[in-house]
Amino acid sequence: MFGNFIKTRNGLVLTSLLLTVLLGRGQVDRTGDHLQLVLPVAALTCSVVNGEAASYLFRLVSVAAVVHGSKRGLQNAPINLRPSGAQHGFPSGHTAAAAFGTSSLVNSCVKKNPWVKGAIILSGGYVGASRIEVGAHFLFQVVAGALLGWLGERSHILLRALRTLALRHYRRLVRKAVFS
Repeated sequence: MFGNFIKTRNGLVLTSLLLTVLLGRGQVDRTGDHLQLVLPVAALTCSVVNGEAASYLFRLVSVAAVVHGSKRGLQNAPINLRPSGAQHGFPSGHTAAAAFGTSSLVNSCVKKNPWVKGAIILSGGYVGASRIEVGAHFLFQVVAGALLGWLGERSHILLRALRTLALRHYRRLVRKAVFS
């Protein structure tokens, strides 16, 4: 029975999360670092299976570009300073990546299992908390990273709606021009 569970999407996701936590060996920063990679990679795997890999990768790269662009662009601005005084703190890139992967997994991969969804969401939250715990970010930087990751992952819904509206508008214009 356990062997069959591991072969399912839910089983694969939970197994990868469990192995990630075990490999962290109780070190907060190490576990958070690993989870911020495992969550988006697991979500990428699901997007490949769902036939949505190109869209997923475009959105993930776009989020990474915004994260790193803002960190470079803000330079010495107070919002960009880390608790240590170093630069490049806004927004939290680890949290953005984890939130992106978390949102994709919950919305596109494990839709029907609330227990697995809960484990995924807790793992994503752990990444943000770990960044604060190790003194890499302030809370507002982590929240900004989480919002950026989530909005970036969900942006395909907004883009699809905008495309639909634009097509409707275009069709109306064409009908008006043809039938007037």
